[in-house]
Amino acid sequence: MQRGDSLWSIARHYGVSLAQLEGANPQLASHDFILPGDRVRIPTRGGANHVVRAGETIGGIAGQHGVSARAIIDANGLKRPDLIHPGDRLTLPAPQEIRRTNQASEMATARATRTAPTVSQQSDNDVRTMFDPALGSRARGAVIIGQAEGTRTPSGGFRDAFYGHIDPGNGVGNRGSFSLQHAGNLTPEQADAQQLARLSRQIPAFEAAARAAGLDPDNATLATGYLDLYNQSPTAAARFLDQIGTLREIGITRESVTDLRIHSYIDRATGERFPLSGGGRAGSGFVNIAQKALGRKPTEAEVQRTLRADQSRRMQDMDAAITTGATTASVSPRPAAGDGPARFTSSPGIDLTPAATRSANALHDSVQAATGYSIHVTSGRRGPDRQASAMYGNFADNSSPRYANQAAFDEVRDAYISGRRAGLGRAAIVDGMANVLQRQVDRGVLISRHMSDRALDIRMPPATSRQAVVAAIRDNPEVQSVGIEDDHLHIQLR
Repeated sequence: MQRGDSLWSIARHYGVSLAQLEGANPQLASHDFILPGDRVRIPTRGGANHVVRAGETIGGIAGQHGVSARAIIDANGLKRPDLIHPGDRLTLPAPQEIRRTNQASEMATARATRTAPTVSQQSDNDVRTMFDPALGSRARGAVIIGQAEGTRTPSGGFRDAFYGHIDPGNGVGNRGSFSLQHAGNLTPEQADAQQLARLSRQIPAFEAAARAAGLDPDNATLATGYLDLYNQSPTAAARFLDQIGTLREIGITRESVTDLRIHSYIDRATGERFPLSGGGRAGSGFVNIAQKALGRKPTEAEVQRTLRADQSRRMQDMDAAITTGATTASVSPRPAAGDGPARFTSSPGIDLTPAATRSANALHDSVQAATGYSIHVTSGRRGPDRQASAMYGNFADNSSPRYANQAAFDEVRDAYISGRRAGLGRAAIVDGMANVLQRQVDRGVLISRHMSDRALDIRMPPATSRQAVVAAIRDNPEVQSVGIEDDHLHIQLR
């Protein structure tokens, strides 16, 4: 670990979940803090262990950790890989598939130094070509999954959502064909390249599981059905690989893959959504979607109905794109700007999505027309690190604002207090707070709207014009509320 690293940033960099990283590092279970010089084991680099849980299979474990089933079998000398039991400890090696992935990445990098061809020029549609990171937004897989996300058109064009939109399940800002969350300052095209790299790392385990089940991993319906599910939920995708053998008898169709996706969230045996190790149940985002649609707390049956409809709709959209042979020939995205360049000033290094830029432009125009004052944005979207840093400052000077989710606030405050009692420095305490915030995000909890793109802070106007500026902001239809804090106005957007 180096200064500035956190568990969640390391997990994101290596394409593994925070839970997988913690599972490979049991020494971290008792605290949230990591310090420069600490050693952290990366699951996909081999040498980690996996303790078998009830219902797990070799194929599913391989999918979770990005290795092949054969590599696990060989590394553990398993003569009957179908006979593993809860509590068994399996060694996770650095398998050949990982080395091939690295080689493929090197080849992709070499290809990236040349001009990448448009999708219409690709002669083969194998899964590795469909999700080649070197092709970025032009990759056929980006177009097909973009259909399901509502970010791309059948011809490979770019909808407004490509440039930035809000996830209906958890309220977080998204960007690019795959609706990448927490994209920071990445452009939509860079977000696509990053997500393609992440998805391409899942291909070896998918290929191994498909071939072990006697299925063709280059079947576009199967490949995009799995990788789109991974794009939605890596844990659901792991359960997909666990059950992929059921397709051997019934065949690969849109309907059969849809059914398998649904039952990657809903246990066939119980009819209930799978329980999660950290509490709650699989598909928590569908609870939020159903609640917004109904205007009340949904029943479990209504949540499952929403989940089934979503999986069916996504597969139908992708199937239509596959059938029509969607390409991106001669189509380029427009510059990712919100109603043109920003007409306001802003502090260096803040993260504003195109949607937030549009909102800030609208605020600037209405405030300037009413008062002559030009707004200066001091904070936009924050990832866990930035949010933790901001909250640390509040805790340190006893000026913390109120948060609607008191339980989430208490978790972060407890991390701050624990770090202070342990005598840790600011960087270590902020890192521990960021780890807590990332776990909350993984549960679908956002402690602040700043962790989406629906909040802005602007510099406090002079006292002589403050009342008029606040009134002009409140009159703007994009604004839900305005809070007056010590040195800025906190604006929550609709």
